[in-house]
Amino acid sequence: MWFVKLIFFIVFVFGVGALLLNLTPTDVKMQGLSLLEKAVPKSVNDKITDLTLTPSEKRDKLISKLDSQLEDAAHEGGISDDSKKIIEEARKTLSELDLKNHDASLTEVITAKLADTVLGKKTECEE
Repeated sequence: MWFVKLIFFIVFVFGVGALLLNLTPTDVKMQGLSLLEKAVPKSVNDKITDLTLTPSEKRDKLISKLDSQLEDAAHEGGISDDSKKIIEEARKTLSELDLKNHDASLTEVITAKLADTVLGKKTECEE
């Protein structure tokens, strides 16, 4: 019986930890990850980063990395005009993706509406 209680306790602790980690602001997560980056090997740091960042934060990190690589490619010498046009189109697409990435997801919209309903607040449709 104690074994079942131990398993439930471990699952509960991990669940609460995951919830708190998901609710932590991005800048606090990044500060913590930057401190860990100095103390742990890169492979472990990559795994920790994958676990702590939300999908939106992961996409934001990837978009900024791609944008910086496109910026470096645009400033290289000996690039043809066609290549410069392609790079500019890619950067425009990335900026559009970045804007879409910061839009509220379906889950966030549903959560907000559910919270408003439970708390008794009027939504925009009811006003």
